[in-house]
Amino acid sequence: DGSVAAYIIAAARGRQHGLGERENMRFSILASGSTGNAAIVQSGGTTIMIDAGLSAKKLEQLMEARGVEPHRIDALLVTHEHADHIRGLGPLARKYDLPVYANAGTWKAMENTIGEIDDRRRHVFETGKPIDFGSLRVESFAISHDAAEPVGFSFSDRSLKLSLATDLGYVSPNVREHVTDSDVLVLESNHDIEMLRIGRYPWNIKRRILGDTGHLSNHA
Repeated sequence: DGSVAAYIIAAARGRQHGLGERENMRFSILASGSTGNAAIVQSGGTTIMIDAGLSAKKLEQLMEARGVEPHRIDALLVTHEHADHIRGLGPLARKYDLPVYANAGTWKAMENTIGEIDDRRRHVFETGKPIDFGSLRVESFAISHDAAEPVGFSFSDRSLKLSLATDLGYVSPNVREHVTDSDVLVLESNHDIEMLRIGRYPWNIKRRILGDTGHLSNHA
């Protein structure tokens, strides 16, 4: 599946650049879709989780299956405040005392939903400003979606770059610029345009999905 393919590509390029196995970048999609979204990036001893859209219990099970220890997560990054991206964020962060990173718009939009997060674990990042976690550099970039301040992320170490952009209505020049030169690119597309048009969803839902702040089509 996509998570395995991403790991294989990253590991292969790591060997090509003379990196040891310990330093290879690893990527796994824990879950994707309207029922919940979460992913893991690991490199050089650093573990980062992107979104926590399932229950904490389910996320724990998915991480265990992939050999990821929740208490070793160095940062929990949030792309935006929709429930399928933050459902388990509060319980998971409190149980394992995890630092949570989101931009100001996302914090404001989700703080009444996720419950209390200790002030020392609340981190507000500025969209577009890089953050370093060990040997892993994280860059956020604005995307088009119907949320307060949605972002995608790029992750890079000494020789590899992985970019992730889900829940975006269209690929803007800004997105193209930030994902350029990625070794692995993770994009979400979730509908066939004609099937959506003739399907049973109400028109307001169809219009939302098809719009510039909705979701990419398979054609796009």
